[in-house]
Amino acid sequence: MKIKDVNKIANWLLVFLWLGVIYFFSSQPNLKSELEPLWDLLLRKAAHLAEFFVLAYLFFRAYCGHNFLPAAALVPAAIGAVTAAVWDEWHQSFTAGRVASIMDIGIDSLGALIFISLQYLWLRKNLAAKPNKI
Repeated sequence: MKIKDVNKIANWLLVFLWLGVIYFFSSQPNLKSELEPLWDLLLRKAAHLAEFFVLAYLFFRAYCGHNFLPAAALVPAAIGAVTAAVWDEWHQSFTAGRVASIMDIGIDSLGALIFISLQYLWLRKNLAAKPNKI
């Protein structure tokens, strides 16, 4: 097996490992901390943003490993992360002590879209001189 093939497999394993981490935390009946309620809420929403920022990055890497041009990999990475956000909330609807929330889908999607936007801006800035690489 070639190194390139191993990297493709490793990139997708990281995607599925991270999806497993998200699934694990979504399966917990109560993730409240000992912080004041407002800080607890902010911490949990920040975690949603971060989880899906990372997931979008991992999807992006996986698609780039399949010879997608970086700009072309942004759309399927965003779709994958937003789809996972919907799936995550659906999964939570079956977990005791948890509820599905459209707001959380939005926050998760925002985390993914922040990565996509930052990556797009980086690509525009750094690859503008090489139009066939975007």
